[in-house]
Amino acid sequence: MGSQLQESHVKDTIPSIENEATDVGQRDFVARGVYNFLSQLDIPENPLWRGDSNAPSISDMLQEIVLLRTTMRPSDSLEYHEKLYYLKLKFILTANLGEDEGTLDMASTKNAINKTCSNFTREEQVTRNLLDAINHLEAINQDGESKGLLDVEECIQDTHEILMNKLLSSNKLGEFSTEDRFAHYNGKIHYYPRFYSTDDAYKHILQMVDTYNSTVEYIKKSSLEPKLEISLYFRCAAWLLYNFVALHPFSDGNGRMCRLLASHCLYLVCPFPCPIYNVFAPTTRNDYLESVIKAQESGGRNLGPIVALLVESGWYTYRELLGVNACN
Repeated sequence: MGSQLQESHVKDTIPSIENEATDVGQRDFVARGVYNFLSQLDIPENPLWRGDSNAPSISDMLQEIVLLRTTMRPSDSLEYHEKLYYLKLKFILTANLGEDEGTLDMASTKNAINKTCSNFTREEQVTRNLLDAINHLEAINQDGESKGLLDVEECIQDTHEILMNKLLSSNKLGEFSTEDRFAHYNGKIHYYPRFYSTDDAYKHILQMVDTYNSTVEYIKKSSLEPKLEISLYFRCAAWLLYNFVALHPFSDGNGRMCRLLASHCLYLVCPFPCPIYNVFAPTTRNDYLESVIKAQESGGRNLGPIVALLVESGWYTYRELLGVNACN
């Protein structure tokens, strides 16, 4: 995707970090830098992919999400939990379609999840693993001070091991790759940064995670007005998604992992896994890829279109949860 990525790309969008940010003062310094960067992002109010859609502006969507988040209360009703489960399946199907892996329609997705025998096709295994990975992260991501935060081992390496179970050889599950990694897009081969060792890969991922965590914690303690706070969480999710895609640390499964990690952040906003692009509106994988390419071409600074995609997805999915017809 896009132009060739360099190993220094993480430092292009955040203050330079030569050592692990363990000192509180240093962590706050880094967090303020990323906070300021995210606050100044230019988010398109009516993205080009909408065409003639009469959907609200991104700002209006954020305002409605604030209202929904503050007025809607979790329910113990069977109907509410069935809707959440359906949205989880919708997330899985959207990820499968976007990555061209796994079951590619809702009926096949439900069949794969409900199948009781152990003889699964590869497509069924992809789908079942993705559900297991979602459940693993949900179990970690409980309400409290650590909600939305990440760690390298449990949230990234263990999740990858679950996600790719029986799809990769055991020595590649949860292990960062030191091999050449590349992607095909528009007839071109585009290479990702090659790590010198697994320790080198771990260092880069840890830097990304520490920076992300510091920024989320900084936002939480800043006593912001609700719309700004929620907007910043969407921006954090876009930052995390882009930087993980750019590092591409595993031999396979990186696309699904970035979706899971962005969604992990957005549980700070939504009670459901939030897709990258709309599941109930007419945006496509190409809109997502073009947004990532624009971010790459700007050295990771033009994250606005990715943020807009995530906000739209959160808004449409919230309305689906509540049974409100979304604009098309």
